Amino acid sequence: MTRARIVLGLDPGSRRTGFGLLASGPDGIERIASGEVRLDTERAFAERLPELREKLLRLLREHRPHEAAMETCFVARSVRAALVLGHVRGVLLLLCLESGLDVFEYAPAEIKRAVTGNGSASKTQVARMLPRLMIGPPASPTEDEADALAAAYCHLVRPAIARAKPLRGIP
Repeated sequence: MTRARIVLGLDPGSRRTGFGLLASGPDGIERIASGEVRLDTERAFAERLPELREKLLRLLREHRPHEAAMETCFVARSVRAALVLGHVRGVLLLLCLESGLDVFEYAPAEIKRAVTGNGSASKTQVARMLPRLMIGPPASPTEDEADALAAAYCHLVRPAIARAKPLRGIP
C-alpha cells in the first residue's frame, strides 16, 4: 500500500500511553503499528517523563509520521489527576512539535462519532468498531491503544476543511 499520509494517534497516561500509527492510502486506512508505551511505575512520576520522551522519540524516528492527533484535555477524576495528565500531555506535545509534527486535538465525542457514528458510544463500542474500519488492526486493542487509534482515525477521515487549527510543529 502506498502511504500517502501517516498520523500518530496518542492517548496520554502517566503509567501507559497508548499510540496508534495509521496511514491513508488508495486501499484505505492501514494500521502501521499500535500499542502502549509502558512506564516504570516504581520510579517517581517526574522520572517517568524523560522515559516517556525517550520511548516515544524512538517510535517517531522509526515510523516518521506526518501529523499527530489526540483527545482534548478534560478533568475526569480529580484536579491532581488532571495536573499529572497535563504534564504527560506537555511532554507529548513538545516532543511532537520539536519533531516537526502538526498536532490536532479532537473532543472525545467527535472521535467516537468518527469511529462509530455515535458521539456518546462506549469505549468498548469504539474498540470493537476499529478492526472493521482499517487494514491490519489488532483483533483486540487495549483500551489505551484503541483510544490512540481512534484519534488517528478521526483525523484521517475528517475533511481538511473541517479540521481544527493545528498546533504547529517547530521548524
